[in-house]
Amino acid sequence: MRPHPDPHAALHRLGMRPDLPRDGLRVADVVPDRFPAVVRVLHPAVGPEGEPITWREVADRLGVAFRPDVSFEAFAEAATGTTVQWAEEARGPGLPWIPERGNLDTASTTALARALERFAADPDACTFALWEGYASETVILTRGVGPRRRRLPKLDVASTPVLGRRYAVFQGPVEAAQSVGSEVLGRDQSPNLWWDPAWLVVTDVDLMSTFVGCDEACAEALLAEEGLEPVPIERDAWVSLRPHG
Repeated sequence: MRPHPDPHAALHRLGMRPDLPRDGLRVADVVPDRFPAVVRVLHPAVGPEGEPITWREVADRLGVAFRPDVSFEAFAEAATGTTVQWAEEARGPGLPWIPERGNLDTASTTALARALERFAADPDACTFALWEGYASETVILTRGVGPRRRRLPKLDVASTPVLGRRYAVFQGPVEAAQSVGSEVLGRDQSPNLWWDPAWLVVTDVDLMSTFVGCDEACAEALLAEEGLEPVPIERDAWVSLRPHG
């Protein structure tokens, strides 16, 4: 994997909106309309012992109807009987399982890359983008005498914004999606954006699901891929927790 030679042009060619809409975020705001199909990949919920559980299983246990556009906040509100802004507020005996926000786990990323690689125009020339905010993290190192901290290296961030955020941009084979975070950040972190002319993957830092824009054949393959919890999603469905003004 290597830094992209022209990250500004790469992000500009994506055709994604540079800002966040004030009235809430819909699928159409996240995935450009040149992609005829959109698949939502749900991040696995994780229990207190690290055990994964699907959203459908959570819905069944809570007695909540499962829909392709369901939010985990709906599960949190069903578990607590109160309105919540973030699902993490409801973690407890009634809802011990919470998906990771802004990160598709390594196993799911590997499965997604495996499926998308078959439809890539060039499987060796995928583009990846990581949010600039990760550069402000401090990594705790445990090797040697004891825990010590180090700052992450400064990311070379492109000035072109996408959905109100800026990114560092890299190139590599599609299969590198599973290792971008470890190579750049020293930890597991899926790319926030990765794309090929045939498809686009979006994992916003604030969301518990990933969105893939692609053609119908690719969408069918994703929906049948083992190791993922994918659902087809309409463009007018809400992506954010709820509209805001």
